Amino acid sequence: IAKIWFYMMKKSNCFGIIYIYHCLWKYVSSESILMESRIDRTTFIKNVVSPPGHLHELIFAVKQLNLVELDALLQEVSTPGNPKYQKWLSYDAVGNFTSNPVGAQIVEDWLNNAGIDIAWHSPYNNYMKAVAPVSKWERILNCTFYQWIDLTKINETSAHSYHRAEDYWIPGYLKEHLHSVFNTVQIP
Repeated sequence: IAKIWFYMMKKSNCFGIIYIYHCLWKYVSSESILMESRIDRTTFIKNVVSPPGHLHELIFAVKQLNLVELDALLQEVSTPGNPKYQKWLSYDAVGNFTSNPVGAQIVEDWLNNAGIDIAWHSPYNNYMKAVAPVSKWERILNCTFYQWIDLTKINETSAHSYHRAEDYWIPGYLKEHLHSVFNTVQIP
């Protein structure tokens, strides 16, 4: 490999750099990374494994862009004496400013390639909802879903159960595009 690399670098620095980038990207993107783990709560009790065919809704939060700049702008419009004081942005202006269409498309493509269709998008694609059998979620998130009982919601007639995992994993290349997947490890 070292000889091949040396030869490529001699012939074309650009080609060698592109080749290394391609190899590294393939390696990183094929590796799964731990996205989130469940935070323990004593009143949330793990029961049985969720049935594989149970339909479960997940919400995918795409990483928003320009949040540091948006925070700085918020400070400006909130500070008396600043020339931008009380010149608020509209919902659409904030949506356009923070929207991440590339990230949203990458997340949606990943889900579509797994045979999962998006049921709903937020107006600027910051959030997407999808419904699929637990078995599909377990396959693409490399996790196991369980039925959990919330002891704080038990009444005389029934206890409410939630389908949650203890952790979940995503392909490495999604980390820069995906903020979180809700209804996976989060406790209501």
